[in-house]
Amino acid sequence: MFIVEGKSEEAAFGAIFERLFPRDLRPVFAEERSDYLTADSAQPERLVKRLEDLLYDSARRNHFRLEDVVGVVQLADTDGCYVPDSSVIQDDKAGRIRYDKRRIVTHDKKGIEKRNAQKSRNLDRLAGTEELLGIPFVAYYLSCNLDHVLTDVRNLPSKDKVRSAMAFAKKYWRQPERFVEFIGDPVVAAPGGYEDSWAFIREGLHSLARWSNLHLLFENARGYSGEETTVEETIRLVFGLTIAEDREEA
Repeated sequence: MFIVEGKSEEAAFGAIFERLFPRDLRPVFAEERSDYLTADSAQPERLVKRLEDLLYDSARRNHFRLEDVVGVVQLADTDGCYVPDSSVIQDDKAGRIRYDKRRIVTHDKKGIEKRNAQKSRNLDRLAGTEELLGIPFVAYYLSCNLDHVLTDVRNLPSKDKVRSAMAFAKKYWRQPERFVEFIGDPVVAAPGGYEDSWAFIREGLHSLARWSNLHLLFENARGYSGEETTVEETIRLVFGLTIAEDREEA
C-alpha cells in the first residue's frame, strides 16, 4: 500500500507500479487529500496513530483485510523543509509560495518556518518508523516535490499537476523498466542506502534540490539480501518476504 498526499502520485505511478510489482502484490494507493504532515493536528507523537487509522479506513473502503497488506510505503514531498530559516525569504508582494535552487520565497516567512519545522520533525519520525500495525513500513521522499522529480519543474500550478503526472505515466507505463532507470539515475537518485539517503536530504539545501530515494524500492542491488536481485525479488525483500518462502509456497 502506498500512502500519498493527493491524486497526482497515483496518476504518475499507479500503472507503472502495477507492471513492476509481482502479480500477487497489487499496489493500492491511500490518499490523504492534503499535506497532512503540516496539519496542526499532525504532531510526531500522533503521526503513527493517524497512519494506522488510514490503513483501517483504506482496508474498509477497498474491501481487503489488513492481513493481506505485505508492506506500507509513504511517498512524501520535502518542500524544502530542511533548509535553514535564512533560506526562507519574506516578500510581501509574493502570491503563492515559490521554490528555487537556494530559497523559498513567501509573503509569510514565520508561517513557512513553522511549517518547515513541523514537516521535518514528521518526516524524521516516518523515516525512523519500521512498521504500522505489525506491517513493514518504509518512507521515501520526492524533492522538492513530485513535479520537480518527474519533470524538473518546481512550481507547477495546481491545476496542471494531475495532467503532468498522467503524461509522465504515459511515457513509461508500457516499458516500466525505463522508469526504474529514470528514478535510479544519479541526477535524481539520492546517494547511499536508506538511512544515508535520509541523512543526505537533511543537509544544507538538498531538500530544495531534485532528489528522491524512491529508487531504493526497485533497484537491482545487494543491499537487502547480500546478493544480486531482480526488481521483483528486491520488492519482496523490502517488505520482508523472503524468496525462499515464496518459492516454497509456490
